[in-house]
Amino acid sequence: MEAHLADRHPEYAHPDKVDGLPFPEDVYEATVLTVLEESKFGIPTCAPFMKIQQKENVWPANVRALKR
Repeated sequence: MEAHLADRHPEYAHPDKVDGLPFPEDVYEATVLTVLEESKFGIPTCAPFMKIQQKENVWPANVRALKR
């Protein structure tokens, strides 16, 4: 998942990249695996990712709008 985020969504933070926009909570909830799911499918467990944006309508403080 980190490789996909790095390639397709470089603006977001992930476990291998702590600097970036907080990950949207609804996307995180839809994609996160439990420890049981990780062990069932043989996925190595990693530390839980904590940089998640709690509300969709609140912009992080370090974001500026792009001018077009």
